[in-house]
Amino acid sequence: MPTAPEPPTPVARWTGHAALALRTGLGLTARAFANTVGVSAREVQLWENDTTASISPDQEAALDAVLAQADSQLQARVRALFTRPAPVAEGRS
Repeated sequence: MPTAPEPPTPVARWTGHAALALRTGLGLTARAFANTVGVSAREVQLWENDTTASISPDQEAALDAVLAQADSQLQARVRALFTRPAPVAEGRS
């Protein structure tokens, strides 16, 4: 009997960089992505303007849910970005 596929593992740490990669991979505008995730378009703009921005646990859970609905190729591309540490902006430690 075939086994059910395992649920996707959430991204370890969502950042604006990760959210931008997901949004562009889905081909959504910032407004459409905001509606999909359940945040304001302004929040998406804030994430994308500071790609190392921290994202709240509730927002991370929403991003995980959106990623889980994406096709397997996009899931793999987004997850591959985060096998490395998130980028650090200049002047930050």
